[in-house]
Amino acid sequence: MKIINKYIISTCCVIALLSACQDDRWNEHKKISGDGIETNLLEAIKAHPDGSKFYEAAVKTGCDEYLAMATSFTVFVPKSDAWNGVDMDDISALSDIVRFHIAYGKYLQTLPELETASLKMLNNKIVKFDGQTFNGAEIVDADNVAANGVFHVTNSLMTLNKNIWEILGYLTDMKQAKSLYDFNYEAMDAEKSIQRGVDATGRPVYDTITMTVNNFLKIAPLNNEDLKLTYIVLEDDGFDHLYNKYHKYFTCKTPEQTDSMTLFNVCQDFVFEGIIDIDQFDRDGNRENIFGVNVPIRGVNVKSTHEASNGRVYVIDKSNILLKDKFKPVIIEGENFVRSAGDAFLFIRYKPLWASGGFDMVLSCNTNQTDTFNWFPPMLNITGDADSVYTRTRRFHAIGDDGSNNKIIANMTNFFIEYKAPVYSINYEIRYVAYSDIDYQNRFMTNQYHINVPIDNPPFDEAQNEVQTLRLEQKLFLSMPGEAPIRKNGDRIVDYHFIDGRPELCFVSIDTAGIYKERTMTKWRFDNSPDRHTQYIVNPIDDPDAGILKVDMTGEMTLWLCNTTRTNATAGGTLGGAQGMLFLDYIKLVPILDYE
Repeated sequence: MKIINKYIISTCCVIALLSACQDDRWNEHKKISGDGIETNLLEAIKAHPDGSKFYEAAVKTGCDEYLAMATSFTVFVPKSDAWNGVDMDDISALSDIVRFHIAYGKYLQTLPELETASLKMLNNKIVKFDGQTFNGAEIVDADNVAANGVFHVTNSLMTLNKNIWEILGYLTDMKQAKSLYDFNYEAMDAEKSIQRGVDATGRPVYDTITMTVNNFLKIAPLNNEDLKLTYIVLEDDGFDHLYNKYHKYFTCKTPEQTDSMTLFNVCQDFVFEGIIDIDQFDRDGNRENIFGVNVPIRGVNVKSTHEASNGRVYVIDKSNILLKDKFKPVIIEGENFVRSAGDAFLFIRYKPLWASGGFDMVLSCNTNQTDTFNWFPPMLNITGDADSVYTRTRRFHAIGDDGSNNKIIANMTNFFIEYKAPVYSINYEIRYVAYSDIDYQNRFMTNQYHINVPIDNPPFDEAQNEVQTLRLEQKLFLSMPGEAPIRKNGDRIVDYHFIDGRPELCFVSIDTAGIYKERTMTKWRFDNSPDRHTQYIVNPIDDPDAGILKVDMTGEMTLWLCNTTRTNATAGGTLGGAQGMLFLDYIKLVPILDYE
């Protein structure tokens, strides 16, 4: 009986011991996972012996609302004595501190995730473990689990690293940094503004909450904690030098707009990708900024260096950016048209061996412009050879609604193809390439082929065995920045085009089929008489500036490439004429700059 009792007592002890172990493991599981815990982070921090100061700061700054949310957070709670010296009444500074100690997501120290993670904080900054601390703060009490996350008690506040934009805010005694902050403006915060009704016209009325917006940060996000950038600030003399050098090239409608545009461009030239060592540069002493401008930094005098949470800021004396590096040629690819008189007539050809960008554009049209119906177009088929890697073959016709054959071929005066281009208040040369590589004869129309290849095979007659070459004459109409947009007035006339302030001028280039060559377009006068308004070109302008496009204002220029040059029914061939076809590989606007 005693033996049995001993056995029973022993068994009960073992069971009790096992139960105790299981309870410990269960409690540890609950501590890590948070299962069954109802207390949120705000309440848990308030109840912790070292959480009172953080709780007070969270309530004062409104961050207590986050800590009571269902979303998971990881909070670094500095011990109470770590707050010594912090002004608890400076709500703005206090908010910066609190938001820097709250991270999105739940990260436990007992698991490896905390010390390997890049923690995105409530103020969008990134915090990482450096092997010993989190931005100078060491965890002394880890894994305090709440229903909506976890908090770790630290021996000090984390060091708040400022990003590039915040550092520049402390340098606004310098013209460049001040200019950057002057681009700030207030705008409605659509997410936070609440509609409270409508006005008499039915438009919504809001309790408007504003936010600060800066257009510079849209193109160069110096406040983005996820990027690594370098920004260079010039001392005032160096900044003034570039401002004065650029000023005339950024002419706008008002002096204020010109000033703002110039300041903006000087400021944007000093944003670089990555954290760069200013003593390491290429052999030419340049560093390319994020906009592709070469910035000379050899031999500069570095006045100060500032490490940022998302990169680095240098203050230097000067950098003399060359005009040719700042104002580069503008290339407009033929295939990148905005609209046309009829997109169905335009074809983008794949020409990787010679075309800029690998493509060019061609208009399906008769070689000579005519108002008479002609079923067989000269471009019945376009077929590239094996070398051109262009194998598409297409007939330019369709079946009409009435069941008849209707050609898909442009047959109109001044067929236009519209392009847009950013330009500065600079004089430009207009260069372009229009290349016709079609080397066959249309068997249905005599003397309607492009390249000078004699045809001597049946079914062609011997009378057709002659060598002729298509001459391409193409017009370019322009609408300057800030002016009324170019338009078609009726079926024929192009309006609101001005070159040198004159409505009877256009740019013209004459090209020979089969020859790939970049040519300079020059000014021609066309028939602009009130009784005719044919806009056929008449004669080239005899002037030393005939090849110069003068642009007086910075902005977006509209370009119309048009056909119908000399007459509406002149035959093509070696004598030229009003070829209706349009080809375009690219247009290049080449700035004519001051000598440096």
